[in-house]
Amino acid sequence: MVHHVLPVVPRARSLKIALPEDAHLIKILTDHLPSSAPLLTSVHIEGPLHQYRRSEYPPILQTVVQKCAMPSLTSLQVANCRVPLLQRELFFPSLTVLGLHNTVEPRAVNVSELLDVLRGLPSLEHMTLENAIPELSYTITSLPDMYPTAALPRLKTIAVSGQALASVHFLGLCTFPVSTKISLELQSFYYGSYPNMIALLLPPLSALLETGGQVGRAMEIKMGISDFYHEVPALDPSPRLKLEPRLSIAYPVGSWLEDGFIVENLWARLPLGHVLTFICNDVRLTEQARSGWVQLFQTMANVEDFRVLERWGERAPLFVDLLFVQPNLDPVLPLLQRVLLHDFHPLYGLGSQTVESYRRIFRSRRDAGLSREQLTLKGSSYQMKEFDIPSLEQYVDVVVGEYVQW
Repeated sequence: MVHHVLPVVPRARSLKIALPEDAHLIKILTDHLPSSAPLLTSVHIEGPLHQYRRSEYPPILQTVVQKCAMPSLTSLQVANCRVPLLQRELFFPSLTVLGLHNTVEPRAVNVSELLDVLRGLPSLEHMTLENAIPELSYTITSLPDMYPTAALPRLKTIAVSGQALASVHFLGLCTFPVSTKISLELQSFYYGSYPNMIALLLPPLSALLETGGQVGRAMEIKMGISDFYHEVPALDPSPRLKLEPRLSIAYPVGSWLEDGFIVENLWARLPLGHVLTFICNDVRLTEQARSGWVQLFQTMANVEDFRVLERWGERAPLFVDLLFVQPNLDPVLPLLQRVLLHDFHPLYGLGSQTVESYRRIFRSRRDAGLSREQLTLKGSSYQMKEFDIPSLEQYVDVVVGEYVQW
């Protein structure tokens, strides 16, 4: 197959290389690469999941760049491949799209190498870095000395996903237009490092959020500790970023983050007044963490869209209860327009008791003079009687999605 396909590469405009697990087969492939592909504008190289961490797995990017000249290349996507050394010579100055997914070596590449590469890409418009930024030690007491920044004057979108501290620190080392859309996914929080990590993370993350809020920058922030090494989907030339500031928090079931420490000591202290969409993805709200969540809700005065997404259908009522307007207290999320409750498992039937609780909550918001919201129910856990909907609609507009059982 290799012998039949590779000879046409010099006439191709797009090339995708799906690498086998066998390093010997990769050598056969690279040995048959043409010396030049003058028409190529897009190259996508993807290795098998997890294999890139094996030291014997060949660094394919270096081989491809050294063996095949690609003068017209504008888009480069590399996924699940070892990139043991970042050098400008590996990345063409003509690139407008760059995606690095799961490329960090166990021997951490110095972030200065990555910044040097970016300084050589003045035309870059779209960049995605997923597990491609070297992690910082959780034992450090101060952030590393500032490196020369990388100026990206034409950048339109940037998506960064990886260790929280390293990701935020990296963004602070880049300069780009205020119109640049940012997607930031913070991962790898470890319990024993909480106090030290938060002390280092809070100032730069606050600065990034304050700047975004002042200029109305489109920004999406996710925070979670779900499995990071997932299969890379079909790689889009640019990140699918939303047009409004979003905050999404995701914890796995049974997480020790249920104590609320991160919520109270990090998220509730951030300037989140410009956030319009707030998403809780599979988050367990415990009584111990309730006060932290209340503080967080109070910082997001402009949220219009609140979504609770979960696997088991048991937590939504606890989050909706936070919307209750206490007598003589200012309401949380006063500009709220839409509430979405979506579960993915038919385990719990919430029934009429929850319906009555929702009636009480939304009645309190009507009594406080707040605008009428829309409540959308999706999934299979919301087992209600048919007359429950008219009962709820006295105080909130109800939209019933798929699989809601009567």
